[in-house]
Amino acid sequence: MENITLEEMIKIIGILVAFISSIEFLAFRTRKYIKNIMKDEIDPIKQELHQNSLNTMKNTICNENIPITERLIVGKEYIEKGGNGAVKIYLHKLEEDFANKLKEENLTKNK
Repeated sequence: MENITLEEMIKIIGILVAFISSIEFLAFRTRKYIKNIMKDEIDPIKQELHQNSLNTMKNTICNENIPITERLIVGKEYIEKGGNGAVKIYLHKLEEDFANKLKEENLTKNK
């Protein structure tokens, strides 16, 4: 049986460490490359889903067949997600009308 010297053991360990480090580096770079590719693929999909979500909320807010409380809840989410423009103005008018309606109902009940 052949004896291995301490120097030879250190060389073998050094080679193993270098080999493992190379594999880790390649794995890291591969993961980073795949992540960048996926990001380029996923970002447009995320934007489209966000826009579809806003459009669905717009339809809910403007649909007079849906209870007003539900429309106001969806409206709050619509604004939180960045919804703006004419629908936001309509939503504020809807909130104002609902508040006035509640005041009238309270006045009627108190008489």
